Amino acid sequence: MSEILRLGLVGTGAVAQKGILWHLTQTDIQDRVRLTCVCDVAPGRARAAAEKFGVPASYEDYEEMLDKEKPDLVTITTPIGLHYEQGRMAIDRGIHVHFNKTMTTTVAEADDLIDRAAARKVRIVASPGMMLSPINREVRRLIKSGALGRLTWAVEGAGGGVLDFHMREPERQGDDPLTSVDPTWYLRPPGGGPLYDRIVYCLHSLTGILGPARRVTALSGIRIPEREYRGKKFRVEMDDNTLMLLDFGEATFAVAGGQNCPVSPGIGWGRLAFFGSAGTIDTGQAVG
Repeated sequence: MSEILRLGLVGTGAVAQKGILWHLTQTDIQDRVRLTCVCDVAPGRARAAAEKFGVPASYEDYEEMLDKEKPDLVTITTPIGLHYEQGRMAIDRGIHVHFNKTMTTTVAEADDLIDRAAARKVRIVASPGMMLSPINREVRRLIKSGALGRLTWAVEGAGGGVLDFHMREPERQGDDPLTSVDPTWYLRPPGGGPLYDRIVYCLHSLTGILGPARRVTALSGIRIPEREYRGKKFRVEMDDNTLMLLDFGEATFAVAGGQNCPVSPGIGWGRLAFFGSAGTIDTGQAVG
């Protein structure tokens, strides 16, 4: 390549530490992109991450990082409710943006970012990229070829003990900047709850395979009103139990759900299945 892109990362919490920072600082991408700066508002966390992963610069102020480092692109790994503002700040400076899921919490915010990016000729992309999976692409091909006959309905679940997993992550059990990452935002607005954190996987897969949904209805609420983290109880403020019904037209329906509770072994984390008049495709645990 003729140009190596300079990348900035905002949010050096558990998600970044588990995989993103490891990959972005390994040799397999250095001919294309270099992680030149990281940012986190938690005192000392960005500096500690930069020292651990060999990143040249660290900041606690995001706008300062954008203005001083002038990266070509940023990847946003902060709590979901912050993504819109942080994306807008980068786009308005002409910086390309990758959003770790989910891009925004409202359609209006997403539309605004898309319009701003088009005006500034900036590229934006959002995870999860479920249709990069060869399994999902093959499922789409089979359905389009008529292998299932007339498709009638589909289901994908994203429940399971993911919240409990987040609560127990080693990055959240210590007292130093890298191991004291607070997970309670997962159950607070804006951006908390399984809809933005996990059902987004289901929606990407289902719409990627079947196309846009024509109608959506849902049931959602708070089923477990109080949780505990490191011996302290806190109030759940965001829905933790959501089921969605999607209508793809011509009486073709799909169910997508996410819950912060233990999962049934028969459902599985991310199980994706399609049912037709001539057959069934059950991918099992397709997320991940």
